[in-house]
Amino acid sequence: MKIVLVNPRSRGPGNAGVVRAGRAVFPPSEISPHLGLGYLAAALAYAGEEASIVDADVRGLGVDQVVSECQSHAPDIVGVCLLHDTLPDAAELARRLKRDLNVPLVGGGHLPTLSGTWLLNHLPELDFALSGEAEDALVLLIRHLGRGARWQERVPGLVFRDADGPPRMTGPAPPPALAALSGPVRDSSDFVLRAQAHYGLPRAMRVLASRGCAHRCAFCSVAAFCDATSACGADRRRTRPVESVRDEVMALVDQYDLETIYFSDDDFIGPLPQNRERVLALAQALEMMQRRPQFTITCRVDNAVPELLEALKRAGMVHVGVGVESVSTASMRLFRKSTTTDDILAFLEGALALDTSVSLFMIIFHPTATLEQISANYRFLDSLGYFHGAIGHRNAYGCLVASRLIVRRFTPIDGIVAHLGLHRGYMASNPAIAAYDFADPRVGTLWSIVARETEGCEQDAAAVFSDALHRVMRRCGSA
Repeated sequence: MKIVLVNPRSRGPGNAGVVRAGRAVFPPSEISPHLGLGYLAAALAYAGEEASIVDADVRGLGVDQVVSECQSHAPDIVGVCLLHDTLPDAAELARRLKRDLNVPLVGGGHLPTLSGTWLLNHLPELDFALSGEAEDALVLLIRHLGRGARWQERVPGLVFRDADGPPRMTGPAPPPALAALSGPVRDSSDFVLRAQAHYGLPRAMRVLASRGCAHRCAFCSVAAFCDATSACGADRRRTRPVESVRDEVMALVDQYDLETIYFSDDDFIGPLPQNRERVLALAQALEMMQRRPQFTITCRVDNAVPELLEALKRAGMVHVGVGVESVSTASMRLFRKSTTTDDILAFLEGALALDTSVSLFMIIFHPTATLEQISANYRFLDSLGYFHGAIGHRNAYGCLVASRLIVRRFTPIDGIVAHLGLHRGYMASNPAIAAYDFADPRVGTLWSIVARETEGCEQDAAAVFSDALHRVMRRCGSA
């Protein structure tokens, strides 16, 4: 059976400067193939099925182009990746695919996992949705599709429409064993490498050393996804064997002559102390490689202790991104995040002592933000010399992201904002994203001024936002 897997374009709502008229603001900080669809394609190929990937987000394809390319493959079924930020394009794409190809459509990703029944009601063109990590479930769907009475019951994690009732889901699907997975298919690698060269980016590919996150930040769709997938008893965060990660990195470096690996783990290090030995072993394995690439990671500040940062630096780490969110205790309580300002400062001291570039991800504006909290976050950044280039928010690998909280549907923060009476329903342009009021109208006014300062800018999105924040805060006398 032939299946085409589609990654729609993302519109990234909410971040000032990220998107202009539905298109990304370039130059991007990285370009790389979609790993999730790559793993699904690999599982299908291993099962003897024919799978192709159309990555509209990476390749910048419009709906007409995606439909045309799908038609050229003459598929028996089409799978669509459905995330909060891709829903607008995914919805239009589903309508066109059903009209022009008239084949079964199945959705997968965060939205089907958080509420597949809502998704099937919202997108009647979708025939099915798969909840959780779907490598095994997608193979079962293709094998059982339409074969026998109540065939759907043989596919765990499947959301489907009963003939006489609303959408419902079969039992939860256990996630696959990471050690048993084939490496991801990388259909768009040639395009990616050409695009990287065009934008002056390093030759790079993404690699996953783990899946999931052990933490439960209220705003994070990954955390909500892990809540749903752990319902069958699986660990929220699972790791691949060190040898498997090393072998994949070696193969990619040799095949594509790579300079850089982007580790795409949601939390590369993981909770301590239980992950200490594994991180040290992985660092040593990478350090011992004959052709050793540089690499980047994302982790939590409270796990990025000096011993591990030093080992990873020796192995080739050149950049680390961390979710700082806020230096306000009240904001961190809202976000259900336990890291402290002391954790942040300790991390920065260790990382910068190693001459490692850093991305600090912060949420400056949110429903209960006060002017005092915004000013404290601004002064914290200014004390680091961020606005004067000491941290370097325009480096080759990443930048500080300081913006407005995006409230994604079905995440804990969605319910929290509703409980606070600040929820204004969901955006007409994207019903997977909530609109909200600021508790303090002055914060709303300040946000409007900062957002207006970014209009029409065609530069790095986070740098534009940060520069606008700096100008506005100086005018307000907070510098």
